[in-house]
Amino acid sequence: MLCFVGMQKITVTFKVDEDGNGEIDFAEFCHCMKKSQSLAKSSNEEIIRQCFKIFDQDGNGMITENEFKYVAKEIGGFSDELAEHVFHELDISSNGHLSADQFAAIVDDYLLSDHLRY
Repeated sequence: MLCFVGMQKITVTFKVDEDGNGEIDFAEFCHCMKKSQSLAKSSNEEIIRQCFKIFDQDGNGMITENEFKYVAKEIGGFSDELAEHVFHELDISSNGHLSADQFAAIVDDYLLSDHLRY
C-alpha cells in the first residue's frame, strides 16, 4: 500500500511539474490551481444538471410547482404546505415554474457556495 501511495504522489508531481525539473514552482502551482477550479466548476455544473433532471420529471426544461412539490415531498420529506411555500419563495418571477437557469442559481447560491461549506 505504501508503494501505491508513493506512486500516486509521483504521478501528481509529474503532472503538475510541467518543466520536469522535479520541483513545483509558483507558476506551475498557480496553473494547477486554476485547472482544479475549472474542474470543480464543471463538477458543480454536472451536479446541478443532474438535480434539475430529478425535478424536471417530464423533461420539458421547466420545473413546475407540481413537479417541485412531488420531489420535495417524496425525496425531501417536505409537507405539502412547506413544499408549496418553498416553491413560491424560489419562483421569483411568479410564473409557476423554475427554469434551468433559475434552478442553477438557487442550487449554486444555497448549496454549492463557499460560505456554506465547512
